[in-house]
Amino acid sequence: MVPVLRRYGAPVAAQNLLTGAQVNTWDLGKEVEFGVAGVAIRSLVTRSGGWTYSPPDAVDPAIGEMDFYGFISMAEDDRITWLRTHLWPHVGRLLAATTSLRSTFGKKVFVAELGYPSATLSDPYAWNSALPGYLISPQGAHGFVRDFVAWGGVAGGPLSGVRPWAPGYCTAGWQPMSHFAVTGTTATAEPVLDAIAQGLQQAAGS
Repeated sequence: MVPVLRRYGAPVAAQNLLTGAQVNTWDLGKEVEFGVAGVAIRSLVTRSGGWTYSPPDAVDPAIGEMDFYGFISMAEDDRITWLRTHLWPHVGRLLAATTSLRSTFGKKVFVAELGYPSATLSDPYAWNSALPGYLISPQGAHGFVRDFVAWGGVAGGPLSGVRPWAPGYCTAGWQPMSHFAVTGTTATAEPVLDAIAQGLQQAAGS
């Protein structure tokens, strides 16, 4: 999948540099639950300026046949099954390819929206597929973030930094991803808020 990222990224990077801008951070994409680097379902916007959505039929025709509304209206179990079958394997390989940014290009990766649910998320954003070893709980969120930072933050590791997502949504449906619990008008930090510092401490001791 590394050649795919190169073919996707090189023309975009060249266009940006031709503007005369000095680029310090290259964004590989966000909202990756819907796909990344062109391997993605049809989102709310399929055409903008000189860009038109192109279904990744060479990867899996089923991806291009799925749109946002069809995807979000699926029952949670069906949605997870579809993602595991059609999208997540490809997204995983594309994201794994970014580790070569350090060895090949001397660039590290900054994770701009890092989060793991501390409680069950409600529809329509029910991202509740727990990773092995990390329960959907305050302790699971803390452990995942700590271990991720400890892995990527070692000397010579692939991470340049992370930014939590998203404290500003602590009173909305995204609260389990916000790193805060809310009671009335008071927001209290969850254990995950300390996880980044603890992960860095572990990385420094490696």
